[in-house]
Amino acid sequence: MKKKRKLFCFLLSLSLIFTMTFGSVSVSAAPKLNKTKVTLLKGEKTTLKVTGTKQKVTWRSSKKSVATVNSKGQVVAKNKGSATILAKVSKKTYKCVVKVETPKLSKTSLTLTEKKFYAIKLTGTTVKVKYSSSNPKIARVDSRGKITAVKKGNAVITAKANTKKFTCKVTVKAAQKPKPKPTPTPVPKPSLNVTTLNMNKGDVKQLQVKNYKEILVWTSDDPSVATVDSKGKVTAVNLGTTKIQVRDKSTWRGICTVCVTQTVKKQEEPVLTKGTKSAKKEITNDKGQKEVIDVTINTYTYTFTTIPTNVAELKQYDITTSDGRYKTMALLILAYRTWTPTNPTDCEEMLSYLNNKEMTPYYKNFLRDRMKADNGYKYLGNSYLNGATPANNYTPSKPISITLRQDTLPGKGNSISEDIPYFEPTQTTPAIYRSFTDFAGSDSSRWICTYKHSKTGKWYIWDQSWHDLLTRIKQPAGNYEY
Repeated sequence: MKKKRKLFCFLLSLSLIFTMTFGSVSVSAAPKLNKTKVTLLKGEKTTLKVTGTKQKVTWRSSKKSVATVNSKGQVVAKNKGSATILAKVSKKTYKCVVKVETPKLSKTSLTLTEKKFYAIKLTGTTVKVKYSSSNPKIARVDSRGKITAVKKGNAVITAKANTKKFTCKVTVKAAQKPKPKPTPTPVPKPSLNVTTLNMNKGDVKQLQVKNYKEILVWTSDDPSVATVDSKGKVTAVNLGTTKIQVRDKSTWRGICTVCVTQTVKKQEEPVLTKGTKSAKKEITNDKGQKEVIDVTINTYTYTFTTIPTNVAELKQYDITTSDGRYKTMALLILAYRTWTPTNPTDCEEMLSYLNNKEMTPYYKNFLRDRMKADNGYKYLGNSYLNGATPANNYTPSKPISITLRQDTLPGKGNSISEDIPYFEPTQTTPAIYRSFTDFAGSDSSRWICTYKHSKTGKWYIWDQSWHDLLTRIKQPAGNYEY
């Protein structure tokens, strides 16, 4: 035991002397095989090397029938399969997996006629293949092996994978000119009169088909943009693009692309003329008795030099002004004038804006039913305009103007102040005011409720009071032509 300790101390002292004399010893990098896997084609060679060591390397193949290796690390691919090349350095063994493939070109010779195509392929390999032509003016080839016969002649198409080349001889023959066929008597085919339609929202246009014998079936790809009936009548419903298709019982089909747009014209603010008129108001007198008295109320007449026909034009009007409660009602009346059976959406969108909420399907149907009743849509909106009477078929004076008036019952007591709301505001409702119109279409007034939005300052229609203007009115004297 004492001898071992003396030997250990001796070696330790020797190590310290060596370090002090020659400095620290650098550690060389560990040995490493330059490749751990490689794919070769049969007959190809590659050389493996072990770097980071000067010791002798012993080479060996796990399967010589697939790949062999000599003493210098040169590997030769023999046959299809997989083999592992082992490099032994001292007691450490390094491995490289060699995969040997035996590719084959799908064609080695080929005859094509000018302008014809044929695709060849190098099968049986996973390595990248590059195709080339010896004469692209005769036959050219793309990166996937598709050959195009250009003109008469010979060319060689080469498929190169790693270092191996595989060839296909291509002979291109001149194309024969087809013999002229006797010209048959042309049979007229069905044809659509137009293939494109640019329509404004609400427009109606008729499509026609010539030379058809079978029953035609018309369809619209998107009825929300444009509809078509069984006779080819197209109605522009909303902004967008769609296709109208027509088919017969055979194979013929016609397509017309319909683009629906909307013209937005610049609008001018109406001229406001304020006035007064006499009215009746029921009050409670000093004796506590009901009494009807004469009062003076304010009137607001709006004269329009431009008329909004869609929501984009309607939004140009300022409804934040002090008279906004009356202007909103005037704009509502103008909105009703836009409703037609072929274009209800402009009116719906305008009402949604003035109501500050999207119209539900229920109210859209309600609006439709009221407008269609007795063809009311032809004159209902005009009936509220100045100068329009049943006797003149509700023809308004020009320029168009609308007169509205304040509420004679604005709140409690005997006051007729416009500043008093119709209902007392609560935590869930704003201050609500009423605006009236007296018109020739009825012996009684019509009214709507409005409120001022607390954030935007815009005057909007309260709840669904917009439909109070859609009640029945006196019929026009004659047949109204819309």
